[in-house]
Amino acid sequence: MAPTSLLLLPGMGADARMFRPQQQAFPELQVAKWIPPEPRETLAHYAERLAERVILSPDAYLGGASFGGVVALEMAALLPVKKCILIGSLRSPAGLRWIYPKLRHLSGLSAFGPRSAQASLWMAGALCGPAFRGILRQLAAADGRFLSWASRALLEWTPSASVANVSISQIHGQRDWLLPARFSQADLIVPGAGHLLSLTHGREVNQFIETQVIASAE
Repeated sequence: MAPTSLLLLPGMGADARMFRPQQQAFPELQVAKWIPPEPRETLAHYAERLAERVILSPDAYLGGASFGGVVALEMAALLPVKKCILIGSLRSPAGLRWIYPKLRHLSGLSAFGPRSAQASLWMAGALCGPAFRGILRQLAAADGRFLSWASRALLEWTPSASVANVSISQIHGQRDWLLPARFSQADLIVPGAGHLLSLTHGREVNQFIETQVIASAE
């Protein structure tokens, strides 16, 4: 990977297609690819291994959407980045719905996510909006073993102590049903936007990223 000043991590089961509006607005943007997790690996340890594989320019910006934002936050605690930008993501486990920790024993069912996505595309793909249909395609191509690990790791996430020192800027969708906005501590809540706001509200997300870069430069 060549050095970049802006690196984003996609959501769980997603890929670079999740950031198409951002790729059009920021030519320097690179999207990280997931690496295979180790058995029973914690999210913090995974982020440490991924951080060793990226090459950032001085004072780069690191961020991510959803699960990718959590991994980016842990990576930002280890790398010399100027800011971590969270897009529909979490600052801490407190941002999870209170019931999620009670579902840890069901995280293994995420391995069936790709098959479920394929079935959903076949049965109701034409009825879905383009953003949701695009995410279903990405999920259908995802590694079920990675999804199973990521679900468990997120629900068991204990932030590293150095995460408290990371400068964070967060944008969130008002109608995010997966990670409700009222738990997000977001700097900006986008009216009408849901969990996939990087796709559905690309202009607002791009403006937010640009504003954070400008503000950091002042």
